Order: sequence, then structure tokens, then C-alpha cells
Amino acid sequence: MPFKTPKFWYKKNTTSTFIKSALKPIAKLYQIGHRINSKNQKSQKIKIPVICIGNITAGGSGKTPTTIAINKIITENKLFNNPCFLTRGYGAKNQSTRFISVHEPTDETGDEPKILLNYSNTIISKNRYKGARLAQNSSHDIVIMDDGFQNNTLYKDISLLVVDGKIGFGNECTLPAGPLREPIKDGIDKAHAVVLIGDDINGCLKKIPPEKPIFKATIKLTYHKNI
Repeated sequence: MPFKTPKFWYKKNTTSTFIKSALKPIAKLYQIGHRINSKNQKSQKIKIPVICIGNITAGGSGKTPTTIAINKIITENKLFNNPCFLTRGYGAKNQSTRFISVHEPTDETGDEPKILLNYSNTIISKNRYKGARLAQNSSHDIVIMDDGFQNNTLYKDISLLVVDGKIGFGNECTLPAGPLREPIKDGIDKAHAVVLIGDDINGCLKKIPPEKPIFKATIKLTYHKNI
């Protein structure tokens, strides 16, 4: 069943404030659990570079288009010879660690991996380290990871935090009181740079330290018939 974003995450009214306040104790427990889980995850490094493109909000924020853009920059400038995408494959019926094929039905791979496959070889893996090792052992020379910002099992050489300027950080609360997967400061601290998609109508940039690099971007839609 598709996840439906609660309206109170992004609305400011009396009802939304009440629901947010009622859920704050659970959100606090979520934060504690997240931090404990993060500390207990052992980060493993592979022999080739890993770039992670992620966010700190539940739902879409422009991660996949940014991942595709990073691949384009790498290939057009010949920074690496053989990039490979790595994604968990949310929504895929078959989440075994593997290179996906254009011949597989979308429900087997998930929507986003099939989109990525239009641009480069793509690996699905719930275990990020195992998936990255597969890329390394298959003669790829860099891994571009779509999502996985909160997963510490794989060492990332570069972590890019994608922020949708339209929705920002919502009500700035962690799940389930708000859309945040982790507190804003935690996410910003571990990001090497921030990618802002669209106009900053929520004042997100005010929360970014001046020394943190910020890249501004827009999204243009294209159509591929084999998705």
C-alpha cells in the first residue's frame, strides 16, 4: 500500500499543532532509537569511491533526479569510466542483491531503479555494503547511491543532502510527529554539501552553516519509453 503523507506534517493550523504535540513523545523515542541504531552500525569501506545522495524527509525530495545529474556530470567530464547506481529498491517484489535488467517488469524492480537504469547499470540491494561490493567486483569504478543517507553500514566518501525548497523540512519534527527521518542538525552535520531543489520558500538555507557548500538546482522532466 502506497504511503500517504499526513497533511499535518506540512500545514500550520490548530489541528496540525495539536496532532504534532500529541505525537512528540513518540517522535522523541524515534530519535533515541535512530541514534542508538546509527551508533551500532559498523561502517565498512570498499575500494572504490561512494557518493550518497539522500535526504532527511520521508518521501520524495528530488533524490533520484539529483542522482542522475551526478552521473551525468561524472560521465560527461570523464571523472570516472564506469559508474554504477546503487539503490535499495523500495517497492520491488524482488529485493535480492543483483544488477537489474531492462527486461524485468517494474513491479519486480521498483519504479526508481528502472528510471536509473536508463542512464547506467543499476544494482538493487537492501544491504548497501553487499551491493557496493558487487559493483566493485564487477569492474565499476564508482558507486552513486540513491538514498541511504541514514544507513551507516557503508562508508560514503561524499554525502549530498537534497532539500526540496517547496516543502523544506515540514513542521521540523521527526517521525511520526513530522516528516524528518532524523533531526535537521544531525542530517546537516554529516552532509558534505547541500543540494537545494527549486526556490527556498521555507527558509531552509538559514539552517545551513555558512561553511557548508550549497548547490542550487531545478528539475526538468524527460520521457523514456522503456520505463
